[in-house]
Amino acid sequence: MWENRKNLAKTGLFYYSLVIMNEIYLAKNHLMIKTEYKDPEMHRHSAAHILISLKGPVRFQVDGQEMTGFGAVIPSGLPHTVCGAPDEEGKPFSMPSLLLFLFDETTFVAQCIRESRLITEKQAQTVLQWYRDMREAADAAAAYPSFLRKVLKELGLPASLQAVGDERIRQAYVYIDEHIGSDMTVASIASHFCMSESRFSHLFRKEAGMSVANYLVFRKLYFTYLGLMKGKNITTAALDAGFSDPSHFAATNKRMFGIPPTAVSGSMKIITIAEI
Repeated sequence: MWENRKNLAKTGLFYYSLVIMNEIYLAKNHLMIKTEYKDPEMHRHSAAHILISLKGPVRFQVDGQEMTGFGAVIPSGLPHTVCGAPDEEGKPFSMPSLLLFLFDETTFVAQCIRESRLITEKQAQTVLQWYRDMREAADAAAAYPSFLRKVLKELGLPASLQAVGDERIRQAYVYIDEHIGSDMTVASIASHFCMSESRFSHLFRKEAGMSVANYLVFRKLYFTYLGLMKGKNITTAALDAGFSDPSHFAATNKRMFGIPPTAVSGSMKIITIAEI
């Protein structure tokens, strides 16, 4: 449950106007983004969150509650946003700057995050020191898995991300990735595995914790970001991943991750992470 931190914010909220993305660590089943928030709209999407403030306490608004702290864990599907908090003299802090972890619903981590809670200042400082150590490593991508496991352990979450036990669904993950950008449908995927559409859909939701359609959207977003990392422009990357046009990608990216189109630019740094 939320920890009461009212002493950190004695006056009103201070809002801003956009999101600036600096870095994105792109793994198969989750993202970690270093970003500056400037009043994103209240939104909800199919990913569990871990948010760590880089600049002191911030104000979290989650499902009708407003609390101030140094970080938060938020389940998938809850409406939320983050904004700057004032200091004790009523002066606003600078725009919220965050480490934002997004875990899709196929992960064991997302399935274990069932209620919102604040992260303590000590935990936040520990995570930020590990983050700085990871970034300063000779190979940040290679250092990232160890960093993530330490973060999850510090926050009392499972260090293993994998949640699917059924071999058919694991094979379906591979099949979907191999055919991303094609005209595949739930029916065509089910047929490939010699199952009816209803049976496959039921098994997929049971094992993955999300619908096939939502999973396809996540993979399209993943491959769009992967294309951007390889130097493609947004239009080419989005079309190659199976979106009908870049506007479709932009709207879906905002809906699923809360990241507006203005944040997705050539200035962001994308680092791919091996499967964890």
